[in-house]
Parts: sequence; structure tokens; C-alpha cells
Amino acid sequence: MRIALVLGLAAAALILQTTTASAQCLTKPAKIAASLNGKDAYALAKAEALKMGADSVPTKFTTLLDNPLDMQGKSTNWDLQFFSASAKKLLMISLEKGAMTCFAIARESGGRPIAITDATMLDTKLLLDAAQAAGGSKHDPKTVTITAGLVQNPRDGALWYLSYETITPKKEVLTVILDSTGKVSNAFVK
Repeated sequence: MRIALVLGLAAAALILQTTTASAQCLTKPAKIAASLNGKDAYALAKAEALKMGADSVPTKFTTLLDNPLDMQGKSTNWDLQFFSASAKKLLMISLEKGAMTCFAIARESGGRPIAITDATMLDTKLLLDAAQAAGGSKHDPKTVTITAGLVQNPRDGALWYLSYETITPKKEVLTVILDSTGKVSNAFVK
């Protein structure tokens, strides 16, 4: 009796989950490079998000700590999220080592939209070059990881954060903040 109840609840949970989420990409890119510049990652993710809803807006755009930027401004793992008010869905997209994974969940809201325009700098090689000039070059690339994330600041608009963290011990040593055009607005040495 108890096993039947547990199995029944598990089946109901699975049915409920599959009605509110999907894990399939609607676009089928022919080939995705194993390591991507931010502009390429954004182009792939935006094409997918627009299939969900023409009003889709980005709410997250970042590399992950275990897959940081290389010195060419590329990462093997980008994590992006888009929200569509008309579809009432949050689309989570992972671009990892040449594969795109998509997962949409039903939501009423999706976080703070990031105002990305045609003028927004998405070329992470150019952003990395600017961060290197702002103090990043003082750190040996073999001893630090560099992550990148684009966020929406309520006062200053879209801002890139490039964070330098030592590998051993794990310690953030520099954060470079760049405006949406790629101009360094601040650098914090830790």
C-alpha cells in the first residue's frame, strides 16, 4: 500500500513537471564551436529565445567559474536566460562544449531584463583586452580564472563584470566593470 502511494505521488510529480517545463531546443544549429565568444553565444541563444516569443528579453548572461574565459575571450560554457511575458516562460540556455541545452519553465516573471542593444559590446575578446589593460595583465593567466557576466544596473544600464580569481587558493583578486560599450568604468583590486 505504501509503495503504491509513493509511486502514485512520484508519477503525479513527473506529470506536473512535464506540463510546466520542457528541455528541448527549438532551433537546431548545424554546428556549434566547443568554445564561444560572448557575441556568438548571445546570437545562438537569442535565436532560440525568439522562437519562444518575439518579446523575449535576456535576464542572465554569464560564463561559469569552472569554464572561465580563455585569453581569446572564449568560454566552453555560457549560461543565458530569456523571459517572454507573452509566453509566460523563462528559457534557460546552456551552451557547453559545442552543445546547446534549453529548458523552459512557466513563470510570471523572469528577473531584471538586460538592455542589450545594437551598440552593446558583446565581443568578449575586446572586453577581456580592456580588462587586461585595466590591471588584469598583472595576473598570470595560468594562476587565475576570468569569468564574465552582463547584468542590468538600475542606474547605469547594462554592465559587464570581469572577475579574476586565483586558482589556489580560491580568492577574487580583481573585478573590472565595463559599460555597455566596453569602456572600463571601474576596477577593484581585492
